[in-house]
Amino acid sequence: MADQNPSIKISSRADTGAILRTIGSVKGLRREVKGLSKDMLLNAAASKLMGSSMGGANSQTNRWKKVLDATDKVIRKMGAMTMKGLVSMLKVATMQMAALGAAMVVTHGAFILGRFAVKAYQVAMQGMAGAAAGLTTAVAIASGRFANSRQRCTHTRPRPQKSLAVD
Repeated sequence: MADQNPSIKISSRADTGAILRTIGSVKGLRREVKGLSKDMLLNAAASKLMGSSMGGANSQTNRWKKVLDATDKVIRKMGAMTMKGLVSMLKVATMQMAALGAAMVVTHGAFILGRFAVKAYQVAMQGMAGAAAGLTTAVAIASGRFANSRQRCTHTRPRPQKSLAVD
């Protein structure tokens, strides 16, 4: 029977310098990976810190937005009130201008009526003057006829004469 313990003989040749270089490269890669993982952890922590700060900034932004929205609402209301006041003032000014125009028309009418009244007065006075003159003339004529029909007075009073002498 044959031997029960087989043995295998392997012979190898190894370049130990290349193996050592490869091990050194792997150790260098390991250091780089550790450095990168530390950088990644630092970046993750910074990102988390920035995220929490941004959350605070977001809440601050929301607060400012509320303040600015409230201010904007107040300004809009003030603008609406100002516009209502301006419209009311324009309505009042329009009514005043209409009243002034009506007063000017009435005044102009009063002047025309006054001018007509003066002309009517002048015509009436001329008519009355004519009537008075006619009446006076008629009275004078009637009086002259009446005086002629009466007896003439024989005695008359002498009229005083004006002196021409200078004192």
